[in-house]
Amino acid sequence: MGNYAEASNNMQLITNRENNPETVFLEALISQEIGEDEQAKSLFQFVINEFPQNDYANYAKNILKEE
Repeated sequence: MGNYAEASNNMQLITNRENNPETVFLEALISQEIGEDEQAKSLFQFVINEFPQNDYANYAKNILKEE
């Protein structure tokens, strides 16, 4: 699992992370790596819904398609 659990905890310390698609996307990837699949899906969907024109929304769509 490496440092993913620690990274997840550190993500929680970032203020206003919900305003940054890159940060939310990274949080989703970390959640996915530590087995929190539902949390990851929710975060990917958040990026898609809140930042539809952002490249991270496209990345999130591709990840969700693969599942």
